Amino acid sequence: MKICCIADTHETHRQCVVPDADVLIFAGDGVSADFIDWIKGLPHEHKLIVGGNHDYGLQNRQSSLRKQLDPCVYLEDESHVIDGIKFYGAPWNNVVGWAFYANTDVMTHKWWDLIPDDVDILITHTPPYHILDKSSRGIHFGCPVLADRIKTLNFKYHVFGHVHANYGTQDNFVNCSVCYDEAQPVVLEI
Repeated sequence: MKICCIADTHETHRQCVVPDADVLIFAGDGVSADFIDWIKGLPHEHKLIVGGNHDYGLQNRQSSLRKQLDPCVYLEDESHVIDGIKFYGAPWNNVVGWAFYANTDVMTHKWWDLIPDDVDILITHTPPYHILDKSSRGIHFGCPVLADRIKTLNFKYHVFGHVHANYGTQDNFVNCSVCYDEAQPVVLEI
């Protein structure tokens, strides 16, 4: 299975060259009505979307944006299985005042504990602390609670965005933020 990963298009989605793959993952920041039209027009058989800290339109469970996503699969603390591969998505972040904000206590006891132990591909918007999470000013924006939680998991890949300046891969971690410099979507094989 080929998986194409992108995040953080921030209204530049139409400039993205998205490679062919069986599954397209969007790990947050850029979902709008125009984005939805664009992603629906892409040829990928499966499209998985997770919200990000700029995706206010997805925060409300009754939002019209969520309703427009079909047939794309929106994941908010949910799993979705494709050909025996379990994907799990969660939009939470620790940036006060933004969409899908949750403080550390809530993340510990409510959100990150929901990640199933048998997840194959974990999709979050925020990265774990100290893993591809350093900003251009040298500040680590990852979540320490998520970093602790993933130590207990045996996933194949953890896909995220959020920190534009730290795009790239490190072992089985993928920061697929495409809005910084010449960053391109990341393609994985599983």
